[in-house]
Amino acid sequence: MEVSERSREPFYMHGGKTGRLLLHGIAGSPAEMEPFGKSLAAAGLTVWCPVLAGHRDPAHMCGAGWEEWLGTARAALGVLMREAPEVFLVGFSLGGLIAFDLAVSERVAGVVSVNSPLKLSSTQVLRAHLVKVSGDGPRGDLELASRVPMSCLSSLYDYAARVAGLLPQVSAPVLILQARQDEAVDPKDARAIYDSLGSKHKSLAWVDDAGHLAVLGAQRGVVFKAARDFIEQASKHHRGDGTA
Repeated sequence: MEVSERSREPFYMHGGKTGRLLLHGIAGSPAEMEPFGKSLAAAGLTVWCPVLAGHRDPAHMCGAGWEEWLGTARAALGVLMREAPEVFLVGFSLGGLIAFDLAVSERVAGVVSVNSPLKLSSTQVLRAHLVKVSGDGPRGDLELASRVPMSCLSSLYDYAARVAGLLPQVSAPVLILQARQDEAVDPKDARAIYDSLGSKHKSLAWVDDAGHLAVLGAQRGVVFKAARDFIEQASKHHRGDGTA
């Protein structure tokens, strides 16, 4: 799957009163979340996936860091909340970190994190991992990965540390999905996230035979179903006691 100009556009799918804010990964785009979005919309959920700051034009990525990425997501969440009073956040990789951050300050019904990093190594290693994943994965955009500015990787490094400190404040229900064969994120990070979360309703599910781009790979159906089931159960809980 090649990243085209069209695929860098945000997408919105109306499906009902329960909304889902989808957040893509670093150097990614809404294209990597579109199959996920279609699966959720088919289940009766309204879906909104914005383009994170700096990601519409890869040549300008160096102009954005975690503050801008978070700002994009927060603005999109505000728009979605006007359409769907009950909102879940689903983030892939970097998007998962943003989802946890938003869950601390915003009233959301739940969070789904897919292959999100936590204890990152050096920015040079991050680049090597990104190049490997993009070159071997469905996007096949090796050139883009190699051009991701070190400033962006450095910002991701700093942001992961920030979010690690916020996790105990997350009280919304959380589902963590982690591929066992993730070549970009240490699968142990999933357990570290789980252990740090303050939520009373949290679960960790492993996806076998899947790599970092599990949202596009052969096991994507497993990811989508787990997310739909989680939303259904968490939504019942949310409506039942009136709390997030």
